[in-house]
Amino acid sequence: MRVANREFHFAIYEAAAAPWLLKLISMLWENSEPYQRVASPGRGTPKQRIDEHRRILKAVRARDAKEAARLTHEHLSHTYRMGCERLDGAP
Repeated sequence: MRVANREFHFAIYEAAAAPWLLKLISMLWENSEPYQRVASPGRGTPKQRIDEHRRILKAVRARDAKEAARLTHEHLSHTYRMGCERLDGAP
């Protein structure tokens, strides 16, 4: 699931055709991966995560960059909050 999740996100990030941005996102992703794993058990069912990805993909296919960005931000923020909760801290 982790590999598929990374591939999904990076397919979108790579489409931006901004090598410097992709490099920055890659570094952030790699450094946040242990926290993503902490967040995963409390992050909802795989179906919920897949539904989030489907909504993001729908916005991407509709070429609605604003909506895709909003949904992606919501998706990643949710992961962050769940990780904080699992680590017994407040965001």
